[in-house]
Amino acid sequence: MTLLTLAVALFLSEASTRTGRYGAALTFAALLAEVAGLPFVQDRPVLDMALQIAGSASLPLFWLFARSWFDDDFRPGVTQMVWTLGYLGVSAAVIDGERGMHAPLQPLDGLLYLAGIALTIDALRYAWQNRASDLVEARRRARVAFVVIVTMVFLWTIGAEIVGRAFGGFAFAGVVGAIGMLLGIFGLALLLFGLRHRDMFAPVVPESALPLMISASPPPPPDLDEPLARALDMAMMQDRLYREPDLTIGAIAARLDVPEYRVRRLVNGRFGYRNISDYLNGLRVTEVCAALADPDQAEVPILTIAMDAGFGSLAVFNRSFKARQGETPSAYRRRHLETRPLSD
Repeated sequence: MTLLTLAVALFLSEASTRTGRYGAALTFAALLAEVAGLPFVQDRPVLDMALQIAGSASLPLFWLFARSWFDDDFRPGVTQMVWTLGYLGVSAAVIDGERGMHAPLQPLDGLLYLAGIALTIDALRYAWQNRASDLVEARRRARVAFVVIVTMVFLWTIGAEIVGRAFGGFAFAGVVGAIGMLLGIFGLALLLFGLRHRDMFAPVVPESALPLMISASPPPPPDLDEPLARALDMAMMQDRLYREPDLTIGAIAARLDVPEYRVRRLVNGRFGYRNISDYLNGLRVTEVCAALADPDQAEVPILTIAMDAGFGSLAVFNRSFKARQGETPSAYRRRHLETRPLSD
């Protein structure tokens, strides 16, 4: 419990970010689950049930935490709300029926396990994918460790609980599950503490690709990366390298003839971007905006303009454009073309 309390404090220190709030809620729910196992709580059925239901929120909160930590564009929507409330509803039904981990398996328990497995796998998927495009070095290193720790703990605790309930070894399952949970919490705490980074959870989403933005991390030494910054600027602004839809950090580094880590350090430390897609899409949106406001291109389809700028799909283009401009591409074009004669 002491470790969980410290973890709550750690995440509360990052409470200004969405990930920090999810992390604090996650660890607090896990703390309530531990409190529910205390003797004085079990003597109070109503309190015990309330704490168990609150503790069961740990898994969907863990899922939301992982999604928001490893995906800068994540915003919880209706789908995430349905999954979370559905999981809590099934958990409440299981708890209300007094079918805890010390009872034989029932069909509803199987549904709960399947939902938990689906949420965990989805969290691991978001932690693993797009590792190469992550510009926050501390978070990029954390992805692999996160996947390893969570997979081991999940297989350990869930496997022990299922086996124990299937074969009647409840005491053994409880001890093994508690050990696995303790090791998992300890491992994640060490991971987060060892990789403390003031920009780890920062929800930085640049509104424009043109201004330089200094992140919270110290910028790289000017004498090392100033020439690289000029070379990158030339490749993007003059050669329009960003127009390549499948452009990666590796391809940019190869074009500039430097190691990938120097490109990551420059784009994150100097320009303030947290992943390479944000950086490239910002440049693409800037080009699209100029084209949409150009009367000579008033008849050119918006999709054609977006594809020419390097966007690989309409969905990514619409999302990126609206996130930066606060309106749809068609509304942006209409507003600028309608007001153009007044400014001439």
